[in-house]
This record gives sequence, structure tokens and C-alpha cells, in this order.
Amino acid sequence: FPSHDIVLQVTPVGEFYLIDIQLDSKVIVKALEQAKEAAEITLDQVIASMPGHVYWKDIHGHYLGCNEMQAKTLGLKGREDIRNYVPYSKLSPEEKMVAEANDRLVIETGETVLGEEPLTTPDGTTRIFLSQKSPIRNTKGKVTAILGVSIDITAEKKLESLEQENKIAHEKIAVMTLLAGTIAHEIRTPLGSISVIASLLNGVLPHVKSMFEIVQKRPSLL
Repeated sequence: FPSHDIVLQVTPVGEFYLIDIQLDSKVIVKALEQAKEAAEITLDQVIASMPGHVYWKDIHGHYLGCNEMQAKTLGLKGREDIRNYVPYSKLSPEEKMVAEANDRLVIETGETVLGEEPLTTPDGTTRIFLSQKSPIRNTKGKVTAILGVSIDITAEKKLESLEQENKIAHEKIAVMTLLAGTIAHEIRTPLGSISVIASLLNGVLPHVKSMFEIVQKRPSLL
């Protein structure tokens, strides 16, 4: 039975039927275009809503695209504004040096680079990101762009710093306890001299000052 878009012809062949379906080429092209459009929209939405910070830029550092979280962190109204963002322009000298060095390493070696990168956000907060940057190659294998995925590890770095402070404080307390015991022993010993005690005190005073400063910052250590 014929129609405007499809022609279906059924031909009996013995106990079977041969079905011939003919589609209008315009219908096929339209269906393929719709499928392609749906796929592109889905991919775009996936990239936009990906967790973490996702971005890609050319070998000169100019952004070519990013997800919503990256645009928000850079203080942009939307991720489409990323193309107008001047590379490294709002970074401090230290931040620029680290970011440029990692980008250059990816381009020169063609290998994935993993490292920590500091970034001062528009609200003035300095955050630490663990960034993985990988090369994007053209059909000839030449590196033409960089794909970056960064995760904010500021909270983890602060916790790591506090744990290190605690460790140092406990070590100094242990040294203090040992020295205090030694001084007490020297005082009880008739042969102990003032010079020995003075020498011990001279060595322990810097530790006392340092421990006092830590305790002032962290009352929970008491």
C-alpha cells in the first residue's frame, strides 16, 4: 500500500511472503538529522552537568568550552562565556606559573599530567584543585588541545594541615616531658650544676614558645 513517505509491497513466494519497503530519501535524511540532534543535545547536557570542573582549551591556553561548575568558579554568567575569558588573566603570578607549567608539560610531552593547582576565586577565596590534564590530538596525532578535569581538595588540604600541626604539637609535648624529667633528675642530684640546668633550659625554651603558639591557635589540644 503506497503512501507519501513509505511504499510497502508484499509478494507471495511459496509459503512465504517477500516484503519490500521503500522509504522516501527525505524521510531518511530527516530521521538521521533528528537522531544526530538528539545525540548532540544529550552529550551537551551531560558535559554541562558533570561533577567537578571540566574544561578544554587550545595549546595557547584559550578556553574552548567547559561545564557549568567551571564557569561558576570563574565568575562567569554561563559556560558559553568561557570563550571570551582571557587565559591566565585573573590568576596571581604563582597561580599562573603553576597552570602554565602544567599546560606546557602536556603539550610538550603529549602525556597526562596530574598535579595541584591553586586558584583565587572572584570572592577572594584561595582554593586548591587536584587537576588532571590530558592531550587532545588531531587525526595526525598532533596535540591540538588540552582536556582538564579538576576537583576541589581545599577541605582535604586543610584537614591534612591540621593533622600535621597536631603531630608536631604532640612531638614537642613528648620532648618537653622528657626534658622536664631530665631537669628534675639533675636538680635532685647533688652533683648537678647550674650550668647543666641552664643548658637544658636553653634547649627547651624554643620548644615551649612554639608549643604555646600552637596551643593558642588550637585550644582543643589542651
